[in-house]
Formats: sequence, C-alpha cells, structure tokens
Amino acid sequence: MENKDHFAEALEKRCTELEKQVFYYKTIAEETGRTRLREIEQLNRQISERKKAEEKLKESDKRIRSWLEYSPVCTKILDRNFNMQYMSSACINNLQIEDITQFYGKQFPFDCYPEPTRNVIIKNLETIRETGEIITLETPVFNMERDELWFQSTFVPVTDKEGLCDYIIVVSVDITDRKRAEKTQANLAKRLQQAQKMEAIGTLAGGIAHDFNNILSAIIGFTELAKIELKDGRNASANLAKVLQASHRAAELVRQILTFSRKGAYKREPLQPYLTVKEALKLIRASLPTTIEIQENIDPKSGSIWADPTQIHQIIINLCTNAHHAMEEESGLLSVSLLRKELSAENVLGYPGVSPGPFIEISISDTGCGMDKQTQKRIFEPFFTTKEKGKGTGLGLSVVLGVVQDYEGMITVESELGKGTTFHVYFPAIIEDVETPVEAEEVKPLPIGTESILTVDDETIIVALHEAVLSRLGYTVMSKTSSEEALAAFKTDPQSFDLLITDQAMPALSGAKLAEEVLSLRPDMPIILCTGYSSTISEEKAMEIGIKRYLKKPVDGKALAEAVRDVLDSIKLNRVTPNTKRARTRIF
Repeated sequence: MENKDHFAEALEKRCTELEKQVFYYKTIAEETGRTRLREIEQLNRQISERKKAEEKLKESDKRIRSWLEYSPVCTKILDRNFNMQYMSSACINNLQIEDITQFYGKQFPFDCYPEPTRNVIIKNLETIRETGEIITLETPVFNMERDELWFQSTFVPVTDKEGLCDYIIVVSVDITDRKRAEKTQANLAKRLQQAQKMEAIGTLAGGIAHDFNNILSAIIGFTELAKIELKDGRNASANLAKVLQASHRAAELVRQILTFSRKGAYKREPLQPYLTVKEALKLIRASLPTTIEIQENIDPKSGSIWADPTQIHQIIINLCTNAHHAMEEESGLLSVSLLRKELSAENVLGYPGVSPGPFIEISISDTGCGMDKQTQKRIFEPFFTTKEKGKGTGLGLSVVLGVVQDYEGMITVESELGKGTTFHVYFPAIIEDVETPVEAEEVKPLPIGTESILTVDDETIIVALHEAVLSRLGYTVMSKTSSEEALAAFKTDPQSFDLLITDQAMPALSGAKLAEEVLSLRPDMPIILCTGYSSTISEEKAMEIGIKRYLKKPVDGKALAEAVRDVLDSIKLNRVTPNTKRARTRIF
C-alpha cells in the first residue's frame, strides 16, 4: 500500500513536469509562430512595397519612353566605344532614316557630318570619354537626302561604379530654322551695304567723271608738249614727270573706285585711319561744289585701329555725302577731324558692348539745315530719310551704325535746326601702338640680270613696255600678244626660259590657264601674273596654282624690275640654272 502511494505520487509529479514542459514548448511554439507571422507579414509588406515601386518604375519608364519617342528633342545613346544603342523617333524622322536597325550596335554615323565637323565630333567624344566633361556643340548634319540641317547637341557622359564612362547620352535640338534665318539676315545685311555703296557711287559719279577728265586732259596735254619739245630738241623731262604724276593719280582713282565698290567678305587688319580719311576726302572733294569748303583737323599720330579700310572709307563717304546734301542749296563748311581720345565708363554708358579705354574719334560737321530732336531719334532707322524722292534710300546711316557697332564702337550726333550737324564716330584704338617713323624714300638703282624672260599680254603697248624695260635691264625678252603663241613658244623649248610674265585677262587662254599649262610641262617654272581687275582669280588662288607673284596693274618699271629680280633670286636659293648669273644694278 505504501509502495502504491509512492508510485502515485511519483506519477503525479512526473505528470506535473510534463505539463510544465508542454506549457513551455507550447509557449515557445506560440512565440515562434508569432515571430514567424511577423516575419511573414513584414516580408509580405516588403514584397508589396517592391511591387508598388516596380509599378511606379514601369510607369516612369513608360513615361520616359513616351517622352523620348514623341519629344521633338533628338536623343541618342552611345556606348563607350561610340556604338549606337538607342535613337529616338525625332532623330529618325529628322534624318529621314527608313531602317533604324542598320545603325544599332554599330559605330555612330559620323559620315552624316561634313568632313571638318566630323573630326570635331570625334575629338570631343574622345575628350568626354576621358575627362567626363559635358560638352555642347552647334553642328551641321546631312540627312539621308543630303539636305543640310543644324543641331545644338549636348553630350552627357554616364559613369559606372568605378567612375569610368559607361555610355554617352546625346541630346540634340533642331536649330536649322535659326541658322537659316541668321544666314538670311547676314545676306540681307550684305545686300543692304552693297545697295548703299551703289547709292553713294551714284552720288559721286559726276565728281569722279569731272576729276578723271581733268587727269586725262593733263596726260594728253603734257604728252603733246613733250612731243613738241623732243621734236625741237629741248629737254622734255619736266613735262614727262607731270605726265607720270597725272598717270599715277588716274591709277589711284581707279583703285579707290574698285576698292569702294568691291563685294565679298571684309578683312580686318591694323589700320591707321587718318590715311583712309585723307584718301576719302580726296574723292569726296570732286563731288562737292566750290561753294562748300573742306576744313581738316587730322592728327597723323592718332594711332591705329583693327578695321577693314573699305568699311572706314564707306563711313567717311556716307557721312560727308549727308553733310553735302544738308548744305547743297547754299555755301557751307564741311569740317573733318580725327583725334585720339580716352573714353571713361561714364562716356560709354548706354552703349552696350562698348568698353572704356582709348578710342580714335572721327568727327564730321556741316553748317547745313540741321535736325530737330524727333528726326535725330529716327536717323539710324533703315529706309528713313528726310531727302526728296529720288535723292536717297535712307540706308546710309543704318549701314554706318551697323559697321560701328560691329567694331564695338559707338556713334553720337549733335544737331540743331538751322545751325548744322556733327557726327562723332568712335573706334577702339589698338592699345600697344608702335609708331614707325616715316623716312624719306631712298632712290636705289634698279636690279638687273641676264636671264631669259617670256612675256605675254594681248595689249601690244603693254608688251612693248615690258620688253623695253626688261631689255634695258639686261634681260633677254621674248614678247607675245597671244597666250596660245606664248604656250607654243614655251613648248618648243621649256628649259630656254627662266621666267614667264603673263596678263590674266586674255582671249583663248587666260593667264591662270596658261600658267597651269606651263606648270604641267615644267613644275619649277617661275611665273608672275599681272591683272588690272579680275573677279575670277585672287592672289590666294594664284598662289595655289603655283604662281610666284601676283601684280596689280598698272605696274611701273620699278615694281616690275623688283618683282622679276625677287622671283628669280628666290628660285636661285633652291636650284642653280645655266642661265643664272650674278645680279648687277643699273640706274633706270
């Protein structure tokens, strides 16, 4: 009995322990279940959030793709080797590409760009890949039909985790319309300036004809006197000197007219404007009535500006022509001054693009009718004019303003009714202006030689002049009045000539064509090309052909002798020919 109670007690104890263990494990299981449940719930939340993020990303990607496909902005994506990975619809449409697959995975189509631009694009892509720099360029592009378009493109590099360029995004905006508008505007500006030139030349035509007739009268008269004196045996040197002086005046007048009326791009160079102003005043003097006096106050030490002499010449002619028109019904005074002046920040206030510093001031004043304040406000407007119909287009002052602003200068006007008008034009002066002292020209003997020269010109008198001058200097001269005859003579024995002197404007073969034929037979043949005026060949083109010297007519004996000797001596530096002997000098 006693053992039975002990067993029951042990069993009850064991049951209690088991109940505790069950409760413990049940508690652990419940806690683990709750933990797992929390983990599952957290995982579900993460999955849900990730799905939402993926949906948003898909939406964003869809929007970006839609924007890329339907945006007028052209987008391209290149890998680091410049292979095409993506091209938007705008690019495909603008370039008129029918099969885009031919470009994907292949080299960026550099052949769409003109040759110089192609090299610029390649160089900039290499720079972007190496430095990570963002670059923007404006470049011309050819579509599949070879039509020229213009794009402003920004190249943006995208790097990987190591900082290396992974790919390049190219975003381009079509600026073709703007470029065409700029080109049209530039052409209109050129046409405006040319039209104004023609107007100015028309105004000066009477004076030019008068002046030129005076020159011709001097040439004819003094030549007749020289002939009489030679016949009588008297010394004709003084009269012939006057003939030569008048001839030089005629040549200078023709040069001025050609310079003033020339078309094409302007070339800026260091220029002392006082020389151009004096030259323009000589020309304007011929068109003014004797009742108008010209008063000059021109400082030859005023310095230099960076300008095109033709444009400065045109400004002086325009302003002086306006002054003439303001005084044409009565006597008056035209005053022209040129001085160096320092302008402060206060002086240039209100003139965008103009910086304070040294300037050269050109002032042109008249004692004419003057202008009221309302008229002064409008004088620089294109086509605005106070002149009678048929006396002007109103282009002159607008052209002047355009040129002055392009030079970063400024123009001011002072005027009062009945008391005249003054225009002040300011051009930035070259700060470091080296003044070269003017020395008297030393009379030197003309260089001579014994070489063999072939000269050709369809004007018999020019051929005779060349032969007389060169023969007197010791050269052996063969003269021809036909370029075809000259070529035939050269072909007979190309090595017998040391120099060819040819005119440009000739029937059959022009001077340039003759030069090309001669050089094809003998590439080392030195050639001098002479021209009075040519719209087909410039000095640069002549040099490209292989011509050694380009001379503008009229060519006097001194210029011809020096050019011949310079060309022959330059050839001697590279080779020695049997005909070449030591140069001597002779008084011409």
